[in-house]
Amino acid sequence: MRAYHDPESKTPEARRARIDPIYFGERYVKPHDARWTTETKQFQVDMVHHLLRGSRFDPVNLAEHPNPSSAEAKTNSITSFRTAWIPIEHAKTTWLSIVLPLWALAVDQECMICLIGNRQKDAQKALGPIKWHIAHNQLLRADFPELRPDEKAGWSDERIFVERKSRSKDPSIQTSGITGTI
Repeated sequence: MRAYHDPESKTPEARRARIDPIYFGERYVKPHDARWTTETKQFQVDMVHHLLRGSRFDPVNLAEHPNPSSAEAKTNSITSFRTAWIPIEHAKTTWLSIVLPLWALAVDQECMICLIGNRQKDAQKALGPIKWHIAHNQLLRADFPELRPDEKAGWSDERIFVERKSRSKDPSIQTSGITGTI
């Protein structure tokens, strides 16, 4: 098991990326996505913040409680479901299925995420880029060295594990179709 790194020992860019998912996406994901050719629009920023608001990953909460798995962070967060109606070709998959899960794992390797698609194969499409970034994105690995694949625990098209302090039987990210099991 790898030791967790003190957030204060990170570069200024990594510290900013840790509490700003928009900056994280633009710094670590955008340079490797040939289809991401435009500037991040305000509605995309609003979409991300809407979905995170009040959660333990809310940038406001992260500024106060740097460890999202801490009891304080969990106590001060709310659990709620959010919905958003967003037209096609507005970067929903990029932001909600790739950037946010990758960012959440960079911030807290203990978190567990489920990507749900109409069919499991649809959800697996987003898991591929996440796996690539964790394994091969050199800037991400330099700034977040604690985010490492745990291939012994599992690394497949359906689920991945990253190295954690705890030994959970549940994957870090798993995929499912809407009628599948979680």
